[in-house]
Amino acid sequence: MFKHLHIVACSPRSGTTLLHEAMVACFKIDKHYDHEIRYEDFVMSPDATQKVIAVNYPWLEQVHKFSEYHEYAQVSQKSVTAMHCVRPIAPTSVGGWKNHLGRIKGQQQIHGSLTPELIECGYETSADWEQILESVEPDFSRSRYPEKVYFWTRFSQYINALRKVATYHRKRRSA
Repeated sequence: MFKHLHIVACSPRSGTTLLHEAMVACFKIDKHYDHEIRYEDFVMSPDATQKVIAVNYPWLEQVHKFSEYHEYAQVSQKSVTAMHCVRPIAPTSVGGWKNHLGRIKGQQQIHGSLTPELIECGYETSADWEQILESVEPDFSRSRYPEKVYFWTRFSQYINALRKVATYHRKRRSA
């Protein structure tokens, strides 16, 4: 019987590529795709995060510790591109958002406060964090990703998703 574990990402640079590569290197995985949890907890305590995963998915067989993943990982080129390199799991990027306060202020002026989502996800307990933006000049420069996805792009993404689902179902039926 097949047992599936899906790692789902909400956006680029969210830590899922690193988690995927650590899972492949440190658990016995029969099959995985070459490119795809709370990131801060993962990078601050990789082995504790691995233990939580192992408890919740007892059929996973651990072969290495997450803290040692960089010693065993054989990552795809897409993953190397996404992660910039293979290195030990570390919290060096935690808090990096503070280097982009102008961008955050500009996006909040366009889209509204991030506070409800930050509270819901457990990053903040109140709107007090917004005080650090008071004297910051908003940055309205273009986003890396477009603010608006046009019809043909959405349509193409929809067709691609349908194709992937059909391929997944076809492979499951033949297995």
